[in-house]
Order: sequence, then structure tokens, then C-alpha cells
Amino acid sequence: MSLEAIAIDLNVNDAPVSLRVPPLRRLSNVLRDELGLTGTKIGCDAGDCGACTVLVDGAPVCACLMPAASVAGRTVRTVEGLANGRLSVLQAAFLEHGAAQCGACTPGLLMAASALLDRITQPTEAEVQDALGGILCRCTGYRKIVAAVVNAGKASAASAPLSGNGLIERRLPPAGNAVGASPVRLDGVPKVTGAEKFGADSFPAGALAVLVVRSPHHRARFAFGDLESWRRSRPGVVAVFTASDIPGRNCFGVIGPFADQPALAEQQVRFRGEAVALVACPRDMAADLDLSDFPVTWSELPTMLDPGEAEAPGASLVHPERPGNLLVEGYVERGDPERAIAGAPHVVSGAIQTSWVEHAYIEPEAGYASWDGDTLTIVACTQAPYMDRNDTASVLGLPPEKVRIVPTATGGGFGSKLDISVQPLIGLVAMKTGVPACLAYTRGESMMSTTKRHPASMRATVAADKDGFINGMIFEGTFNTGAYASWGPTVANRVPVHASGPYRTPNYRARGRAIHTNGPVSGAFRGFGVPQAAICQETLYDELAGRLGMDRLAFRLRNALRNGDETVTGQVLDSGVGIVECLSALRPHWERALADAQAFNTAHADRRRGVGIASCWYGCGNTSLPNPSTIKLGLSPQGEVVLHQGAVDIGQGSNTVIAQICADALGLPLGRFRLRTADTAVTPDAGKTSASRQTFVTGKAAEKSARALREMVLRFANVSERAELAIEGSELLMREGEAVRRLDLSSLPVDADGLVFSAEETYDPPTTALDAKGQGKPYAVYGYGAQIAELEVDLTLGTVRLLKITAAHDVGKAINPMLAQGQIEGGIAQGIGLALMEEYIPGRTENLHDYLIPTIGDVPPIETILVEVPDPEGPFGAKGLGEHVLIPTAPAILNAIRHATGVMVDKVPATPSRILAAIREAGRRP
Repeated sequence: MSLEAIAIDLNVNDAPVSLRVPPLRRLSNVLRDELGLTGTKIGCDAGDCGACTVLVDGAPVCACLMPAASVAGRTVRTVEGLANGRLSVLQAAFLEHGAAQCGACTPGLLMAASALLDRITQPTEAEVQDALGGILCRCTGYRKIVAAVVNAGKASAASAPLSGNGLIERRLPPAGNAVGASPVRLDGVPKVTGAEKFGADSFPAGALAVLVVRSPHHRARFAFGDLESWRRSRPGVVAVFTASDIPGRNCFGVIGPFADQPALAEQQVRFRGEAVALVACPRDMAADLDLSDFPVTWSELPTMLDPGEAEAPGASLVHPERPGNLLVEGYVERGDPERAIAGAPHVVSGAIQTSWVEHAYIEPEAGYASWDGDTLTIVACTQAPYMDRNDTASVLGLPPEKVRIVPTATGGGFGSKLDISVQPLIGLVAMKTGVPACLAYTRGESMMSTTKRHPASMRATVAADKDGFINGMIFEGTFNTGAYASWGPTVANRVPVHASGPYRTPNYRARGRAIHTNGPVSGAFRGFGVPQAAICQETLYDELAGRLGMDRLAFRLRNALRNGDETVTGQVLDSGVGIVECLSALRPHWERALADAQAFNTAHADRRRGVGIASCWYGCGNTSLPNPSTIKLGLSPQGEVVLHQGAVDIGQGSNTVIAQICADALGLPLGRFRLRTADTAVTPDAGKTSASRQTFVTGKAAEKSARALREMVLRFANVSERAELAIEGSELLMREGEAVRRLDLSSLPVDADGLVFSAEETYDPPTTALDAKGQGKPYAVYGYGAQIAELEVDLTLGTVRLLKITAAHDVGKAINPMLAQGQIEGGIAQGIGLALMEEYIPGRTENLHDYLIPTIGDVPPIETILVEVPDPEGPFGAKGLGEHVLIPTAPAILNAIRHATGVMVDKVPATPSRILAAIREAGRRP
């Protein structure tokens, strides 16, 4: 129970403040709930993530660990107080270096960096890493954060703070030059000032808090006791809801034919953390409400966490309608792989396993629901507003048009926020009570109840002829899809298409199987299973190159796909194939790294350095399925270009990139654009933010819309397509030679959206269905990449120290090079976690203390090489990027460990204990 409130006087952001709050209330909650300073984010309430960092008497502290009584008489500064409404040199540096992506961790980083710069005016990189080491970032890979802080320190102390608009305008490219430029993010200023509103930052006054009762067991039957008596015995509790209160279909899923997950479980739970009941109460009561005696009894049932158990004869079925616990199987076959392998002089085989991986975005799922007339409005973090709308409406028994989804800023997603989470729960409470309802998952709730990367057990055989050309491959992958389908079908079908890697493979068979267990639901996570398959394939390629006596990079170049080649699905790649260019760009770095490692190893016995390489390819968008995006663009009477941009920006930069594409296609400067961001009542459906599709698919729709708007305006003004456009005030100018035509936009009638001219266009990539042998055109565009990892292994401890990663990625056309580099660095950081440390274990690693993700000190220097091999299908030749930047990192690291030690680790992550075990098993060390 909370202690009685006491009076506390303190100074916050240079202003005196007097409060009456319980003495043990967390400072983070006081700042957010009492003072409205929501720039202080809550990511864990345990001091693990550092997102809530503020300055107390000039020193950085985790506000979630500091009781309110401890700040009495002291001075507190939050991100809102860094520059008194303008931008400090540090905040400006974060924007100019692209150091803020999703922005959830940014306030904490800014506060810690501000304290550092107060102590050390020109810190070194090591000093920055030390000062910021307690703050986690999942998006950026930290390198741009370090650069921003170092450069802010170098900036003149006399540099005057400037306005956010002033900084944006200073970096805007001229008309016609937006594509290829790196302007400051158009949505960046709120991320560094604390004004950005994430899922938990704008709960309405008087909203009911929603608490979720969850299963502590992996599998169990359950029954409720007297819920009404329990509610009445707790004054203030408004209502309790169970599955029996759901008015619609108690089932959701991202892929309609496979939908199988209840919003609230009925009679049986299938995984630990599954929701069974909701409790609605006032927000000031929620923190102290004890749910340990909630009237539910559990009867544990035998549990299967491994696909081997789930496929065993007589195993119980997670879903009775799915025999053998098989959700789906994907399959691709080309040629005669058995015959090719049997006749090949060089053959390698291997098996490897990967683990559950947690998305670990810094912002846990959060949002609120309320009635607006007869429409239920849900304001929450998400990657897929229209999918959320449709699933939530189905659960609540409402027509889709009576549910409105308004995405907040989303503090990272990486695939997990494609699935609905809080939406039907808060929607149910608001719908039943008529009162706004809000819910912010705790870190433990987020980790136990949301999706994970699929654990995989993979085995493959690859063969080459005497000249080093691949002539056959067989791949078998079993993917633990957990209790419900989620994106399991996508993973099982995407993996066989990609398991060959970006290489010519004339004889091929690949099978991907998604198997149900009672483990966490496995869903989408940056790559849809392809990173796991690449680990298997690329490590075998290294082994095969060794058998051939070939240089590992040269072996990949010999087999790399080129324009005109056919993929394993029989798709002819007419143009835009950039893997050769990526590998060629790495060659000088490869030769230097190998020489450096050899020189070091000659001089050291207990530490060995290794160099690894790996390649990737990735189909952008859905696999052989419709994948449309729609963009609306218009001119306002005030002379603004209004972009209805429904592609949710979760940090990757779509708000800026889509606008850049529009600007050049339309022929007007980026500075005239105003965004109307995702909202199912306002913006057309731009599809989900996943599968590296937004720059390519939504970007193409944006290009089409902008060109259509331009054509409409020119036709209206009766000028030719050669005319140049400009805007002065509310006047649209069209220059053609010496002639200038002026059009007063303010004098023209407007449509229902308040626009004088508007265009709306849709783009759906041209693909075909795959036949029974997986032959067809699954994707219209592919992205390519390759990376080199340099590292050092301590042979006594088994520890790995990363020295450098060099990454070459073919982006077709870098619409915004700075944002592209940020995506690459962030993907590499997640690949490092996959390779070396991240392993989610249900019931054991449900926090950010026991579950380790890379910190600022774990990510080495990264050199990025942007390769531009345009694909004519993409906007201005651009391809997707977000997924494939992660794919080569883990196999490159594993190949480097083998190069250093001579052993292959067959279970990922390659922890020190696993590396040592492999070394000892191979007899490399006593």
C-alpha cells in the first residue's frame, strides 16, 4: 500500500514546484503524471534501460529508481528543460547526425550526455561510451549517438541555441534535389525535445487503468471463482472482464486463414503470459492493486517447448485441427539436388540451432481507447493501423469503419508491433464501461506476452564442382512457431525462397516447417526467418570454400547472382542485382583485415583474431501476395503540399523518405510539405511497416501520386510537362522559359480534405504465386548486402571482442543516405545480439537485466558502404533496406570466430561457454 502523501518542494527545469505525493512514488511517475513531463520515458521500471534518465543536482539518475521523497529540496532537470524551448547544441547534433531514430531512448541519452558535457567539454569516444553505457538503444546501433555527442563537445561553447524549424530549414535541399540528400528528419525535433507522444504519453484524464491477469504456466486449464464478489471487496474496482464479455469473434491473427489467437483465453492457456481476464480501475489505484488473489485456479498440463517434443508420436496437439502440430510447410525445389550432390567432388553438411530472440524495443506496448460519437478510437503504438482496425473490430463485434486507429509515435517495433496487443483489451473496457481506458504493458508483460524471433533447427548440404561453382543444395529448417500462428506461415514460406543466399544454385530443395509448441508466440522479427537460414547457409559456404582451397570472398563472388540469372524459384532477375558490387566493394577491406589478423595471431597465443564474411539478399514486401500501398497528396489554399502519409514511421524514417520522393516527383521543395501521418480516418492504407516494403512499395505509390498531381496542375494551367513549379505564399508559379504563370491557390475551391488539387495513387508490386514446387516470382525487387566482421577471441575465457564491421549494402538509390546508414548500423547491432548474447528463455529472462542486448560498448566501429545498383521497379531506383541489414551480421561473426579458433559453434548465440565447449571438444585447448 502507498504511504500517505507528503508535501515535497523541489525545482524542476528552473521553476519551483510544490507537490503532495506518496514519498515512495517513483520520480519518473511524478514527473509524468503530476507535472506532465512525459519526455521522461518508462521502459522497464527497474533501472535496466536508462530511458528515464534525468539530472538531479546535475547528476544523471534513473528516475524510476528514485523515490519522490529523495528529491525534496533538490534540482531536477528533464529533457524538456535542456534549452528552454529551443534546441541546445547537443539536441541539434543528435538531429544532424541522425542519432534519434524511434526516439524512445533519446531523452535519457540526451540527459546523460548533457551531464557528461558539463564535466568534460570535449569528451573522447571512450568517455562517451562510459557515460552512456547504462542507457539502451535498440534502433541506432549507437554509432551516430557517439558521433553526435563527440561533435557537440567540439562545437563552440558560444554556439547559440536555435529553433527546431530553423535547423530543419538550414538542412533542406533545394527543389529537385531531395532524393539523395540527407535533410534532418522532418519529424525529428519532437524526438529530441521530449514533445514526441508515444503510446503511454497522452492518456486522457479520468481514463480507467486496465490490468491484465495472465497465465503463470506454459499450458494449463483454468477456472474462475466468484469474480463479482472479488470486485465488490475492492472498492474502486470498476469492472472485471473475461472472454465471456467479448461481443465479437474472440480470435485474431495477422494472416486471416490462420487466425487462431484469442484476445482473452477461454478455459485453456497455451503459453506463459497469455491473458485471461481484465481488471478496470482508476489509474491512481492501479499501482497498488494486488492481483495475486484474483479468483482463478490453474491446472497445469504437460508442456512442449521444443518442436521435437511437439512432433513426437502421441504428442498432444496445441490446436486439434493441426495434425502433428504442423502449422504450415514452405517448399521450393529446382532441378535434381540429390543427383547433383551425389556427383559433386566437394560436399559439406552441417546443422545449427538458433534461440528465441526478444525484440526488446525500449517502448513497451501502450495506448488508450475512447468513444468519439459512435466510433471507438484507439490511440496506440503500432506498425499496422489498418490491420489493427480490422482485427480489433472483429473481436469487438464492430464494423471496421466504426473503429479508428490513431498510431502514436512508436518506440521501436522490428515486427512485434505488427500483431495487436493492447488494442482489443482497452477497446473492450472502453466499449463496456463508456469510459476511456488505458494500458501500458510493464516490461515483464511485454516480454512474456508478445512475439519473438523463431528458434530454428536447421540442417543443410551444399555441393560444388571442381571449379568452385555451386551445383546443389538441400536445406531443411524446423521453426518453433510457439502457441499461435502469428507470422509463422510467412516465415515458413519465405525461408525456402531465400535459403540459397544470393547465389546461383541450379539444383535445390528447401523446406521450412513451422511447428506449434507451448512456447512464446513466434512472429515477425526483422527478416522473417531469413537471418536464421543465412546463418546455416553462409557458415557452410565458408566450410566449402575451405574444402576448395579458395578465398572465401572469391568463392562468393564466383557464385553470386548477376543480371539475367535465375533464382531458385525460377525468377529471372533482369536488372538491379547488386551483390557482386557489394562483395567487390569489400575486397580491399577483406585483404587488409586478413593481413591484420595474421600479424596479430603471429604475436599472440591466448588471443586469436578472426575475419568473417557473409552475404545476403532479401525480397522486399510480401511473398507472392498482394502488397498494395496508397498515398494521397494535395495542395492547400495556403500553398502547402499536404502529404497523407500512412506508412507508420517506427524510427526507420518513412515520414522523411516518402516526402523526399514526393518532392522530387512533384517538382516542389521539401520545405513546402506538411505531413498528415497515419490515421485510419484520415490517411489511405499504406500497408504495414514490415518486410522492407515502405521505401519501395509506399515510395512507389508516393512517386505515382506526386507525378499524377503534377500532371493535374500542369493540365489545369495549360502548360507543358517541361514547366518548373514553385510556390510563393499561396501562389503556385509555373515557369516555362521566360513565361511565368501564376495560380492563386487561395482563390480556388477546396475538396472535403481542404485541398485545392489532390491525387491518390496505389502501387502493388508485380509478383506471381508460387506453384507446388515453389516456382514463380515471389518478389518484384530484392535488396543485397555483404558484411565483414573482425574480432578477437580470448581462448581462455571464450569471450569475443568485436573490432570492426564493414558493411556494403545495395540500396538501389539512397533516398536519404544518413537514414540508410542509420538503418545499417542499427541492424548490425541487432545482428550482434543474435550472434553473441541474445537468448530468450520463458520464465527466466523476462526483463532487460537477465535478457542481454548490445550496449553502447558492445558495438564496434562500423564502416558503411552504400552501393547503388538501381532497380527500375523502385522509386528513383530505390530498394528496401530495413531487414537485410541484419542478415549477414551473425554469420559473418560466426565465420570470424571459426577463423580465429578453428571451431564452429552450432548453437546461437555463441556465448563464451559455448565457444569454450566447442574449443575443448575439438581439442584445440587443454
